[in-house]
Amino acid sequence: MKDETNLQITIAAVRADHPGVNDVIRLADQNCGRLGFVPAEALRRAAGQRKILVAIGAENQVLGYVWYSVTQSTAEARIHHLCVASDHRKGGVGRRLVDAIKHCTMNLRGIVLHCRRDYEDSSRFWRSVGFVPLAEIRGRGRDETRLTCFRFDHGHADLWTDHRAHLAQTKAVAVLDANVFFDLAGESSSTHNESQALRADWVAEYAVLWIADELYAEIDRHSDPIRRHKHRDFARGFHRLSATVPENDAALSVLEQILPTARSESDQSDRRHLATAVAGGAHFFISRDRVLLQHAPQIAERYGLSVVSPLEFILSIDELQHGWHYQPARLAGSGLAIQMISGKDVRTLSDEFLNYGDGETKAEFERRLRTQLADVGNTRGYIVRDGTRSLALMVLSRRPDSAMEIAFLRVRPYPLGPTLACHLACKAIQIAVGDAAPVTILSDVRCQDFVRTTCGELGFVVAGDHLAKISLQGLFAPDAILQKIEDLHTTQPKLKAETEPIADAVSRYHLPDCSAAELARVEKLLWPMKLDTERLPAYMVPIKAKWATHLFDENLAAQELFSVDTFLSLQHENVYYRAARQRIVTAPGRILWYISETRDYDGTAQIRACSRVEEVVVAPAHTLFKRFSRLGVFGWRDVLSTARNKPNADIMAIRFAGTELLSCPVPRGEVRRVLSEEREGKTPQFTTALELSHREFARLYVLGQGITTGGSA
Repeated sequence: MKDETNLQITIAAVRADHPGVNDVIRLADQNCGRLGFVPAEALRRAAGQRKILVAIGAENQVLGYVWYSVTQSTAEARIHHLCVASDHRKGGVGRRLVDAIKHCTMNLRGIVLHCRRDYEDSSRFWRSVGFVPLAEIRGRGRDETRLTCFRFDHGHADLWTDHRAHLAQTKAVAVLDANVFFDLAGESSSTHNESQALRADWVAEYAVLWIADELYAEIDRHSDPIRRHKHRDFARGFHRLSATVPENDAALSVLEQILPTARSESDQSDRRHLATAVAGGAHFFISRDRVLLQHAPQIAERYGLSVVSPLEFILSIDELQHGWHYQPARLAGSGLAIQMISGKDVRTLSDEFLNYGDGETKAEFERRLRTQLADVGNTRGYIVRDGTRSLALMVLSRRPDSAMEIAFLRVRPYPLGPTLACHLACKAIQIAVGDAAPVTILSDVRCQDFVRTTCGELGFVVAGDHLAKISLQGLFAPDAILQKIEDLHTTQPKLKAETEPIADAVSRYHLPDCSAAELARVEKLLWPMKLDTERLPAYMVPIKAKWATHLFDENLAAQELFSVDTFLSLQHENVYYRAARQRIVTAPGRILWYISETRDYDGTAQIRACSRVEEVVVAPAHTLFKRFSRLGVFGWRDVLSTARNKPNADIMAIRFAGTELLSCPVPRGEVRRVLSEEREGKTPQFTTALELSHREFARLYVLGQGITTGGSA
């Protein structure tokens, strides 16, 4: 074998009169024992059709070739021969030829080929370059050999693409490891019942079970043809999750650093399964492999992917119902960038974000987009990109009636679409609040359903064909809220169509005496407004500056040498871990965040932000991390440190949302003064969570916003 790593290789399609065709014929004759006899004229005819690619070395010698044909009716290429000269095998020539044919056939649906099952080295090669063994047939020879049918899919959209994308956006994507798949196929006894619970009806309501392409390789390695047929037939009942070879390889290289060295082909296959789940953007990976489960915290920390057993997945029903689709941990470190729309972008946006499923035309899309962007003084357009790939589009426009209009909010179909939509909608609301726009309106009637659902979760309500959200600023008594909205009808009569449905939504609550949970829902609906009521608990929680920079405080983050990406730091929801010794904080409630003093940052020893408490959970550290790892920021080592390096020790997780940065941070001296006055001269320590009275919260919040009780719009 020769090492071709540094050898200059040229890949070219030869014509019938090319001298290299004679070398191709000679190679075919030398290897006819494996390739079968092919008349020289057939190869010359294929060369005349430009269907033979050759690898040519530095001295113009033919190192190998690939012969293929194209079936127009199925839009597929079929490989008939891939042959490399014996003294150049295992040196990369075959891979170069495969890469070349992939490139030549990119306009087709895919590439297929047949390979004898007893040619195990060839089968391993085809699997390694991304071909999937989907079926097998009987050969034509007298010895009735079995042929494995391999396929490489170019990933073009088909009739099922939109359906699969819709599933990935509306339900959790849970990939089955091979051992769990075989349980469901009836191959296991001891663990059969645990895995069979995945068939429960409620699972289908919240999650879709997928398989990775690697599963077909596992099936193909089975020696029993009856079982292979049975398992392939069973696999057709699942959606396939795929990723490109480079994406899989990149994920696999990182996983190999996290996991111990694979000791068998089965171990290596498990890792390839997991790599596809990572690269394909899955939310869960369901496995019984002890090694993978033991390293679940590290995998969750790196990728935000939850590796769980079948039983753990079943017990995750609450997570499936609430919040699985919001996964900022998956965005962190992903290389996403938000950019302003440039003139050259306009020409391609319709191809990338047109809503074909809703009947939107290209002319309609471009007309609306150009009309919006032409109003340069009042319009801002944003594109979110992952490298050169555009993932999302948002266009904001300040209307003459002072409303902030989201004219476009489009997100390309992919599993993290809802998370990205949530980030963008939150950014739009924060821009509206910063511009003193009392109402934010989503007028994009062609946006996807999951985008509208996401906005509904953020407090938008239906207003005709649009969605609208009122964003009040200030501290309001519960019985003054409706009057404030009525005042908007007077001062902004053109917004009445949008504000009346919001007033109706608020009026459903009898605010003078409704519960704390109902009051919290009203605060969410009208965020960033706060209710001036003693029925909603309030707390002051100390937090280290380094955590504040990542959780919510972009102003502190700007001081870091490697600053937090501002776009990704504007998270709708987050989690903060604390020791469980003091169990003061409860949900629902409000938190005033006090940034503990440090010399590493300016602006510490202050109350800088206010958040809504969504949930407080006390449980073992490993349990909480598995549950909340999707929210990112805290890694497993950080959570373990909170538990004093005891993974089974109880700690507290505070899940919070709707963080509002205070325009006038309250310094420690002012905080001490307020608390001393309210507590008859007693000033508590600022090292632990502190429950605040209604008056204490109101005074500190008002100081932080530089406003008076009663609020300002």
